[in-house]
Amino acid sequence: MPFQPLPCEAIIFRVARKSSQFDKERRRLKTEAFLRYRNRDEDGLSVFLGEVDSCEKAAQQLSKTFGVGTLHVGKLRDIQVPGNEATLDVVQDDEDHGIIDRLPFWDDDPESAEFIATVLYDHARTCWP
Repeated sequence: MPFQPLPCEAIIFRVARKSSQFDKERRRLKTEAFLRYRNRDEDGLSVFLGEVDSCEKAAQQLSKTFGVGTLHVGKLRDIQVPGNEATLDVVQDDEDHGIIDRLPFWDDDPESAEFIATVLYDHARTCWP
């Protein structure tokens, strides 16, 4: 059964699963945490939501977590994909999980992927650790 679209005020959680995705000194996710790669992120960029409603819960979802950042769904929907009329969106695919949809693959379009990753980095707020 498909899920209803998320409200704009919903908060989603992006987890840094590699040390290279988190800047310990600045205590922030890096832009790399928002890059989509082929053979890893085929459906989109993974985020937690729904029953995972805190930074601590998001941090516990993976066996190894280096940091967690939050994003507002409404702000994310305002981000336009370069060279395309589409904007980003979040699609819920499970009770506690969703994907950031319409992100370009870094492998196909590194310039656009880096641009959007930087915008997402600017919007994200680190909440764990």
